[in-house]
Amino acid sequence: MSVSAVYAMTTNVTETLDTSAAGNEAIGAANNSVVHSGFSIAGTLNAGSTVPATTVVAFEQALTAGAAEIDLTALPGTNGAVVDLTGLKVQLFQIRGKTGNANPITIQPDTGGTDDYELMGASFLAIVQADQQLMFSGNDSTPDVGPTDKIFSLAGTGAQSVEVVIVAG
Repeated sequence: MSVSAVYAMTTNVTETLDTSAAGNEAIGAANNSVVHSGFSIAGTLNAGSTVPATTVVAFEQALTAGAAEIDLTALPGTNGAVVDLTGLKVQLFQIRGKTGNANPITIQPDTGGTDDYELMGASFLAIVQADQQLMFSGNDSTPDVGPTDKIFSLAGTGAQSVEVVIVAG
């Protein structure tokens, strides 16, 4: 299997300044736009890239009685294969609350044990509502997946679900 992950996190916002506001009079109508785009990133990850990508999983994770765990050593892969990310780093992580979820879903390192995966540190906590999504680029600085670094906890209500894509290498 080979993986090529094309990703983009892009925000381009044009702000039009009010030339009649105090301090803006000298700008003039021809020069009153500012584009904010400095934080955009995009690229392609594969086995040969500086930030390597060798494995991908994409799946839906349902909660049972309002809870679930994502175990990075036992993920559902393509065609039902079990994927183990041991020894790899999570390079890209994307999670989206499913349309129709009535309540938010919280994702964080394992809350019930000592095998938590600290994607963005020990205090990492994110909340996604229905149709909201979070994308994270690890840039090869996330921890290696291993026996004591492998689980995310999900908490919500009932049998809601999220869609997850993880690229590792």
